[in-house]
Amino acid sequence: DQMYVVGGYGWTADKSHMRSFNTIIAFQVEALVTAIRENLPAESIAKFFNISYDDRFAIAGGELFVVDDKFFLVFGQKFTGQYRAFGGSDFEQQYSEEIRIFTLDPNTLKILSYGANTNTEPDRPFHRRDGNIVEDIDPATGSPRMSAFGGVFPPGIIGAYTYPIYIYGPEAPVVDRSFHQKFSQYECPIISVLDKNEENSTIYHTFFGGIGHYYYFHTEEQHEVYEMATKQGRNDGLPFLGDITTVSQAADNTYKEYIHTSPIPGNRLLGTSIQFLVDPKTIQNGEAFPNGVIDLSKIPSDEPTRIGYIYGGIEATDPLPEIPNQGTHASNTLFAVMLTNKPSDGIP
Repeated sequence: DQMYVVGGYGWTADKSHMRSFNTIIAFQVEALVTAIRENLPAESIAKFFNISYDDRFAIAGGELFVVDDKFFLVFGQKFTGQYRAFGGSDFEQQYSEEIRIFTLDPNTLKILSYGANTNTEPDRPFHRRDGNIVEDIDPATGSPRMSAFGGVFPPGIIGAYTYPIYIYGPEAPVVDRSFHQKFSQYECPIISVLDKNEENSTIYHTFFGGIGHYYYFHTEEQHEVYEMATKQGRNDGLPFLGDITTVSQAADNTYKEYIHTSPIPGNRLLGTSIQFLVDPKTIQNGEAFPNGVIDLSKIPSDEPTRIGYIYGGIEATDPLPEIPNQGTHASNTLFAVMLTNKPSDGIP
């Protein structure tokens, strides 16, 4: 019941500027929820938070995992100043280009051990932020791992990474350049499903909208704005998406990418900057592994099974903004995610 929040980006308390915070914050979820529901005063609620400070954790746009009592802070950046999507010079930005691995004392939040994995290859594969980094399972070995898909921006390029990185623990990650993903390079919900098969087990990752290099479904109105922004030189190659796609990786390391035959209902451009929330009952019922990957063999084939939820994030009116820096808002939409254990059509 312990929640850890490391780093993050936002306004300082006096609203004078924005920065990446160097904080490690811990609190008990249920106790805090109860206190808020009981309308306790702010000074009482403040006592629920344990806070420490360390400049190594001033990171935004990365992901945090706990594996075997070790914390993994994967990629991200330190950003100081106000972020502007189309330029500006009044900021400082430094990508971590690291997987930072540490242990801490849960009472004092003191760092007990610390190390980092780096990569010096010419294309700098660790120079990424705001990608899709999830816990999943290696289909070849059945071992848990962390998988990084997408992420922006390669040095000097307005674009996203297309090849995945697999993290199995403190040892050096595996950079797999044999596959290049076309859709959903920016953080969005991913539903991970493992189909265990004696001949060739397969892990399926289904991406819900977000932002990506390619699109398939546009309404007529959305496409008109897309074409207008492109003619004006404002197409950065990363439009908002309404597409739902699935990437499969088999045990023999063959990949496939499919577009679902229908986009998000209403072709709404949803999914950016949120994660899939596994229903805890799915894990408790044995229909998912402890890290949240769905076990397809445990899903009945006779009717849809609810496996989790998608809530919130950024919603865009158009794939590219009709007016620069406008046309997005926080979504208040909640989806229940249902899995049916039957084949369905896909566009390869």
